[in-house]
Amino acid sequence: MTGERITWTLEEIRKFDRLADDTGSRDQMVRIKARMDQANFIKEHGKAKCDAMWAHLQAGGKVEARP
Repeated sequence: MTGERITWTLEEIRKFDRLADDTGSRDQMVRIKARMDQANFIKEHGKAKCDAMWAHLQAGGKVEARP
């Protein structure tokens, strides 16, 4: 996957952003569910894509599609 631009849809990054936010919730049940859902999301979309979305969000990138 080296050199390839990783893309995602608006729906994918919105869901990823929500899951990331929920893992930091004060509500323990929300955190647990988010971790389980996040593991399934990573399995479905791949670690490389999730790492790219995480880096994008951490760098201050907007929650928007990356075609």
